Amino acid sequence: MSAIEPRIWSATEFKKESSPANLFKRHRGTALQLIDQTLDRWDELCHEGAEARRKELVVSQLMTACKNWLTDKGTKTTSTATERKLAVESLGEQAFQWIKWYKFHQRKADPGNAAVQKRAMRPGYQVERAMYMASGKARNPVSGSYIHSVMETVGTFGTRTFATLTPADFRTLDNAYVGQVNQPDPMGDPGSMAKTKMPRMVLFLKKQDRIKHLMIVQHGLLYEGFEKPLHTGGGGFIVAYVIDEYGNLYCSTETFDRTYSFNHSTFNAGKDVICAGTLAADQGSIRLLTNLSGHYKPTRDNLHNAVQFVSNAGVSLAQARVWVNEPDPARPGKMIQYEYSQAQTFLANRNAPPNQTIPEP
Repeated sequence: MSAIEPRIWSATEFKKESSPANLFKRHRGTALQLIDQTLDRWDELCHEGAEARRKELVVSQLMTACKNWLTDKGTKTTSTATERKLAVESLGEQAFQWIKWYKFHQRKADPGNAAVQKRAMRPGYQVERAMYMASGKARNPVSGSYIHSVMETVGTFGTRTFATLTPADFRTLDNAYVGQVNQPDPMGDPGSMAKTKMPRMVLFLKKQDRIKHLMIVQHGLLYEGFEKPLHTGGGGFIVAYVIDEYGNLYCSTETFDRTYSFNHSTFNAGKDVICAGTLAADQGSIRLLTNLSGHYKPTRDNLHNAVQFVSNAGVSLAQARVWVNEPDPARPGKMIQYEYSQAQTFLANRNAPPNQTIPEP
């Protein structure tokens, strides 16, 4: 089922939102008139029942018109300018969400992505998707991370390993040990030993909500909202990302409901991905890309495909680093991190010598 097309105000609605009560202050300057004219064209296309590809150009023009007004008038502090700024920003965000919706469906229909190598969730974690589908996509499933921690607490579960667990095993372990597993507090001091209850269920985003976390590339930068470049914060803070099988990049700086686990499987409801990992961004500029994901354990090739995808999408890699995490060949069960100070080096040759190698302690 396709996601519902986001709604954009009509020209009449926008004029109502951007017209002050004072009749003497309703003059609409050139920049505001350009927004009005673009919305008139939008209304015509909607009335015609035009295809989305014809609407895309007008919506892009609408975002540009909104940005131009904000550049011209956005710093004014009069009551009229303040009121109009809120209306223009709301309209710009509506247009931005429409572009997300369009790009999602456009990429899904592109047959060119079929040949790209995909990565399924690891055995054990795949039960999340199986339980979700068995519920008719109506209920968030039991978290694989939670059950994995239960297995570590219990020690054994008959002859089963985590990788061989079934949905029935998940339910048995969940019923027997619900609420008994603690984890380091993810929102507290990373260096402390404070514990918090691990959520039992993992959040799976429906298509409509998933699209809200789709990144849009503008001028070589990643944007998560209208005039809102992706910024993960200072101090090397990173966030999870996923590139789905169609080439859509999802990540979020949003704080989600902490009663649920938020994992890499959350973004794509447990489906296959091109890659998953963590990233850091500074005002839209990617600073770091990794393949750190316990659910998917992407390979070096998967990460290379991810870097290739973001580069082809127009994202600047000028300030980006790449960290490749792989099993340590000399120490079974341990990982080793290969760090590339220049993403372009890794992009040009996925097997190039790294700038630094850090074994897992």
